[in-house]
Amino acid sequence: MPLAIGLQFTQGSPVLATAPSSGVIAIVGTAAIGTKDTPYLVKNMAEAIAKFGYPTAGATIPDALARAYASYGQIPFVGVNVATPAVIAVVEAEFTFDSQDKIALPHKHISLLTVKNQAGTTTYVLDTDYTANLITGIVQRKGSVIPSGAIVKIAYSRPDFSAVTAAQIVGGVNVGTGKREGLEALIDAEFVDLNPSNITDIITPGYTHQQTVVTKMATMAARLRAQYYLDAPATATVANVIEGRTAGAAPVAHFATKDANAILCYPNVIIGSGVSAKEEWYSIHVACARAIAAEWQAPTNLEVRGITSWKTPLLTSASDPLADNSRLVENGVVTYRNRSGQNSVIWGHFNASYKEENTNKKGLDRIHVVRIINSVYDKVERELAGYIGRRLGVGWNAAIAVIEASVSRVISESASIDSGNIVYLPLLSDLPNRKIAFRLEVKIADVLDLIMLDLVFEI
Repeated sequence: MPLAIGLQFTQGSPVLATAPSSGVIAIVGTAAIGTKDTPYLVKNMAEAIAKFGYPTAGATIPDALARAYASYGQIPFVGVNVATPAVIAVVEAEFTFDSQDKIALPHKHISLLTVKNQAGTTTYVLDTDYTANLITGIVQRKGSVIPSGAIVKIAYSRPDFSAVTAAQIVGGVNVGTGKREGLEALIDAEFVDLNPSNITDIITPGYTHQQTVVTKMATMAARLRAQYYLDAPATATVANVIEGRTAGAAPVAHFATKDANAILCYPNVIIGSGVSAKEEWYSIHVACARAIAAEWQAPTNLEVRGITSWKTPLLTSASDPLADNSRLVENGVVTYRNRSGQNSVIWGHFNASYKEENTNKKGLDRIHVVRIINSVYDKVERELAGYIGRRLGVGWNAAIAVIEASVSRVISESASIDSGNIVYLPLLSDLPNRKIAFRLEVKIADVLDLIMLDLVFEI
């Protein structure tokens, strides 16, 4: 999808939230609580739990936020939960009270809890023999009826997200209610005191290998001037990924996109070891590492935190062109490089448009350059919005000069740009209908050519 060229400005501007210069990550997925298809802005784990609940099996939003806040610090997220989870019964199983007389069940947000003795002949009484926090899944022994360290049989019901479909992630506008749903609901971010254009990154962990989701992410990213992240299927090999890029071959056919807003991530990561090992989508980590970095910083060499190992171990090198990570980067895929005795780092700073002539010559095949340009657009848009509907008491030439000076000042204040300018385009303007066209020219440090982008300003 193209970047936002030929902008049409309309009246009005939402209140902006305070956020780091690198922006805000939008996540669309599933959670046990939270009003369906309603965006919530969260900035730490306490807010995440209050809005989306605790991490539990199948709840993609709480899982991703827990990883983000445990490993990367306080990052602003806008989350949209598309699920009204069904409830399924968990097969009765044996659990043992620990030294603190507690049992931590493997699920959160449970219901219909029963606790029996190991033989299954005695049903213990809630709040007499034990207490339970159904939200956190913690069972606490109480009194002396249940022996200390006892083995008990527990049954309960838990949320089930297996019925959630790609169509729910995609969303749209509900014909009956007019409510925006799924990814489309990101437009409603203004109702949580956030201008939707402040969203810089979009992730949908677990759903990005489905083409309908990819297509909608591309549409929303272009609309919001954001970047979006795609993961390969968990079982994909390096050869699968490269074939997906070059030939659109399954199972990674969705990597064949040439969209400059698309960031392709591979492979998945492993957190923990043994029975506690958990697989996570790499896109979560790449998005978070970028969120805490400066806007102008390329992803390559940003540290990936909290990872124990990789789903697909790669041969990595900083210089060998035949190493797995080098081959992936050469095909526009963001991967990793191992470092002896240290955390791995992100390897690759090209987006899905890598080697496309129209983006390569402008530097727009680089992930960080696209973010800078999107940010410049946002700043220019907010500056020009102040002229909408204004009575032009001075002549057009004087008004244009004032606008040029105003926008040039905004560009000059950006730490990500070496130099920039805005130039009036008389041939593309329609002054009687209050439409003024400008060309935005910016110079970014590691891009050889000037980046020139046209926009139309309707006042």
